[in-house]
Amino acid sequence: MNLETVKKNIAQKTGLATAPTHILIVGLGVTGLSIARFLKKIELNFSLIDSRPNLGNLTQIKAMFADSELFTGGFPEAEFRGVTHLFVSPGVSLDEPAIAKCLNEGAVLLSDIDLFAFCIDAPVIAITGSNGKSTVTTMVEDMARVAGMKVRAGGNLGVPALDLIADDIALYVLELSSFQLERMTALKPQAAVVLNVSSDHMDRYSNIEVYANVKSKIYDHATTCVINVDDPRVLAMVTLKPTTITYSVTKRASFSVRNESGSSWLVKGGKAVIARSQILVVGEHNTSNALAAMALATAVGIPMESIVDALRDYQGLPHRLQIVSVDHELIWVNDSKATNPSSCMAALKAFDEKVVLIAGGDCKGADLTELATIIQQQARIVILFGRDAQRIEDALENSVPVYNSKTLEGAVLVAKELAIAGETVLLSPACASLDQFKDYQERGDIFAQTVRRIAA
Repeated sequence: MNLETVKKNIAQKTGLATAPTHILIVGLGVTGLSIARFLKKIELNFSLIDSRPNLGNLTQIKAMFADSELFTGGFPEAEFRGVTHLFVSPGVSLDEPAIAKCLNEGAVLLSDIDLFAFCIDAPVIAITGSNGKSTVTTMVEDMARVAGMKVRAGGNLGVPALDLIADDIALYVLELSSFQLERMTALKPQAAVVLNVSSDHMDRYSNIEVYANVKSKIYDHATTCVINVDDPRVLAMVTLKPTTITYSVTKRASFSVRNESGSSWLVKGGKAVIARSQILVVGEHNTSNALAAMALATAVGIPMESIVDALRDYQGLPHRLQIVSVDHELIWVNDSKATNPSSCMAALKAFDEKVVLIAGGDCKGADLTELATIIQQQARIVILFGRDAQRIEDALENSVPVYNSKTLEGAVLVAKELAIAGETVLLSPACASLDQFKDYQERGDIFAQTVRRIAA
C-alpha cells in the first residue's frame, strides 16, 4: 500500500486529517515513538507527553520531532485541553485523571493497532493470553516461514505493529497485550486466540473477570476463533461464534493429545501428526502452546508438513526455561519471562525433581495462593528478592525454606551455596521486573552473566 493510499485510508477512517484536530501521543516508550514516526511519515501534526521527568533518549526525541510540542514530568490537565484524538501507550493507564477527563470530554481514543489495521491488506493472526503469547507467536512465525511465506511478527513482542508494515507481506502475526486490546477497535484477524486467562495485571484491573473481558475483545471481529477448551474462562468467551477451532491437552478437540504405545502424540482430527518427544521445548504448557500454534497456522492455510517441520526445529525463546550454564553439576535455568504467578507455576511443573527457585519482583497485585501450593510441591528451597519478596514469603507460610537477598546477583550467590549436585537452580520470578530492572530481558541477562561469572 503506497503512502498516498495510506493517507487516504487514515483520513477516511479516523478523522485525523479533518481540521481542526489536536493529536496527543501519551507515553514515549517503544509504542508511542512508533506512532509518532508513523504520523510524521503521513504528514500529520501532533504533540507528545510523558510522565517521566528524565527520559534517557530525550535529546534524540526532540531532534526527531522538532516540529512537535513535547511535555515531560507528568500529565497536567492543561496539556490535554482541546485534544481531539488521543493515542495512549499500553504502559499508561486510561484511568489517569487527565486522560479519563479528556476522553469524557469527547476526545477519540485511537491505538497503533487501529492505524496498523487501516494500512494492511494481508491476513493477520492475533494472539493474546496471560502466558505463552510470545512462544505461540514465534512458533506460528516459524511455521509460515518454513512454508515459504513472507511473514512479519511483532506487536507486544519485539517490533511495534506500525514498524512491521511492508510491501508484499503474506501474513502478519501479532502478539497483543490486554492493554493493547482495551484501546483497539479496528483489527479484523483472520484467526485469533486467547491462550489462557490467569491472575495478572491486577494492579490495572479491578478483578480477573474484567481482565478476561478485555482479553475476549480479540475475538470480536475474528474470522476464525481458536479456543483452548482446557480454560473455562476462554471457553466461555465464544459460545456464539460460528467458526471455531478447538485445542486441548486433556480433552477431545480439533487439535489434542493422544497416548499410544507408550508415546504421546499431537493429534489433528484424530490423526497423529507429531510425537511430543520431537518437540524440544518442555512442559505441558508448551504442549498446549504447540497445539494452539498448529490450530492458528491451519486456519490461514499453512500446510501441515511445514507446521511439523517448524515444530521439530523450534528452540524456544530466550529467557523462557533457557539453560544458561551447567556448573559443578548444577543446572542453571533462566525463566525471567515468567512475569506472573501462573507462568512460574508452569515452569515449576516442567521439572520432575524439586528445584532451587529464585523468585521475586513486582507481583502486580496478583493472588499468590495457588503459586504457594505449587512452590511447596516443586521447590526444595526458595530464594527471594525484589519489592514483593515479603508478600511471597508470607504466602508460603513456612511451607518451604526461604532465604532472602536484596538483589538478584545476591540470590544467585545464595543459590550457589545452598544447591546440591544434580539440582536445577531456576530463576522464575512470578513477578514483573520493573521494580529493579528495565525489563525482563535485562533481568534474565543479569542472571545469566552472574551465573557465568561465578562459574568462572
